Amino acid sequence: MHRRAFLASAAATALGALLAACGSSGATATPNAAPAATPRATSATTGAASTTTAPSAAAGKPLTTVKVAFSYIPNVQFAQFYVADAKGRFAAEGLKTEYDYGTTTDYMQLVARGERDFLDASGDEVALARAQGLPVVYIASVYQQYPVCIFALKGKGLTDAQSLTKLKVGLPGKFGSTYIGYKAILYANKIDESKVNAVEIGFTQAQSVQAGKVDAAVGFANNDPIQLKAQGTDVDVLTVASVYNLPSAGIVTSEKMLADHPDTVRAFLRALLAGMRDTQADPKGAFAEVLKIVPEAAQTADVQQRVLAATIDLCGDPATYGTIDPAAWTRMATFMKETALVKGEPKPEEMYSTKFLS
Repeated sequence: MHRRAFLASAAATALGALLAACGSSGATATPNAAPAATPRATSATTGAASTTTAPSAAAGKPLTTVKVAFSYIPNVQFAQFYVADAKGRFAAEGLKTEYDYGTTTDYMQLVARGERDFLDASGDEVALARAQGLPVVYIASVYQQYPVCIFALKGKGLTDAQSLTKLKVGLPGKFGSTYIGYKAILYANKIDESKVNAVEIGFTQAQSVQAGKVDAAVGFANNDPIQLKAQGTDVDVLTVASVYNLPSAGIVTSEKMLADHPDTVRAFLRALLAGMRDTQADPKGAFAEVLKIVPEAAQTADVQQRVLAATIDLCGDPATYGTIDPAAWTRMATFMKETALVKGEPKPEEMYSTKFLS
């Protein structure tokens, strides 16, 4: 249900526009909003890893404030972060979180400049950012599965990738993670994009499919099909993860942050991964924490809890939380080069680091 929009042209302006779209589902972002459970720091320092005067729960030391950015509004999909706060996971590591919500374009640049410490972003967004010369690095996965899918009403003929050539497929637009995922499915199956009747429908995927305006649409596995199923509508789903999995949502920081504050980076990841495990172990308790941050989720609690369950599924096996698959990054770099999503020779080994997951 969230996440981003990444896409696609080789030009720097198009890359910027692409990253700007990351936020997906068409909701208006709310920059500089901080959840009530994690009040904003009062430190005058605006750079990375500033300190506050709040005492550490673990050692009586001042907490280090880390500024975390999301390319979407406060949402159930960020439950792991909210749970880590509520259970004192960050405080136990000597950290205090400060959250901002906005667009990936802005935040990727702020992270690169050291004005935000961490960004929840996807592997392809990192590839696009580095193609623009931004010194950002992906350091841990949150999702193990790329969340984009193609879905259709049961019986419309969506059986596999090849069936797309016989369907009218709705795209939010030729940008963003939905377009990246769509292209990945075609690329993996050697389907010429011109052979598919794809039309732009904006962020109306579920409505357009249900109304018969299109046969299928590209959306998010932890959103659109769930919305339809909650209404009693049966759907067929083809996921990118099952066809050509790409590095998905994870934690991004700057090269400078890694060099100057490695202990803070490790502490942040330990706390977040603990919050992810807490969320997986007690989804109902996690949803209760979400409601403290996003009280309006109570109005559609059944659907939102299903979204949370699907989001937990995207995170994969708790035993491998955070891990990075080098083969997936190599695969992504090849795909993005061969489909002209990035120019030159992308170097996946420069886009991620596994050194801080300890």
